[in-house]
Amino acid sequence: MLLRTRLARRSLAGSCFLLLSGFFLFSRNSSETLQLSGYVEGEFVYITPTTSGILEEISVTKGQRVNPGQRLFALDTTSLQAALDQALARYSNLTKGKRPEEIAVLTKQKEQAEANLVNARKAHRRYTQLLETSVVSQAAVDQKAAMHHFFRARVRELSAALEVAKLGGRKDEVEALHQEVIRARNNLENAMPKARQNGRIEEVHYHIGEFVRAGIPVVSFLPDANIKIRFFIPEKELPRIRIGQRVKVTWDGSHEVIDAKVRFLSSKAEFTPPMIYSTRSREKLVFMAEALPEAYNEHMHPGLPVTLLLER
Repeated sequence: MLLRTRLARRSLAGSCFLLLSGFFLFSRNSSETLQLSGYVEGEFVYITPTTSGILEEISVTKGQRVNPGQRLFALDTTSLQAALDQALARYSNLTKGKRPEEIAVLTKQKEQAEANLVNARKAHRRYTQLLETSVVSQAAVDQKAAMHHFFRARVRELSAALEVAKLGGRKDEVEALHQEVIRARNNLENAMPKARQNGRIEEVHYHIGEFVRAGIPVVSFLPDANIKIRFFIPEKELPRIRIGQRVKVTWDGSHEVIDAKVRFLSSKAEFTPPMIYSTRSREKLVFMAEALPEAYNEHMHPGLPVTLLLER
């Protein structure tokens, strides 16, 4: 599954309610709790097939929550299944060696050569004995010796051929076909992708029957783990914040308070709004930071304005 993660910058008023307001929103209450304004942000995952095809099935709807292993959609897999079957057949054929019929032929040839070798050995011995009585010539003995050596070499040749026939293909050929099988199987699986995390379907971009090109998103998916909170820290409050620090998060219209952990502090300063740099303008200097909720909350949608509470 080809996953392309894009940062979704979607807030109710964008980040403009922070950067263009001219005043950064933070305050302290009587217990010296620092309040910082922020908003929820999501990093969406765009799920795309690696091959083109007709969209045959859509298993989810916009706004639906999904679990790991749940199918999202499926393309027409007829050609992909055929390609996998063909690759598997070729791989199986290569790893098994020659067909039984071919091995049987080589076996018969070896048996015949062994029989000829036995006869050639007997003939050579007999002619060698006859040479002592001058019944046969040296040339006839040499001829029988040559036949004996020929059939002995033939037996060795067919034995080696039979051993090779029982082996599979060369290692490089087998490995190449193995990789082809893996690619064909991956293409088939990617044409029927499944969710790998808990999350929410944000958008379905195609309808059943439409042609989908490889690399084009079919479903936009927001994993629970990709929900984060972006906020800005005034320059003079920056020493109070550190990576891994826990903060409380709340929002308007709810009495819920959730825990989050700071995971990122920007090294670049920003102004709200841009102005000539001076000692006085340092009050407008802020640093962007991000925190991750420690547990999923169904009310934390991208764009939701939130308040972060930090105890001194």
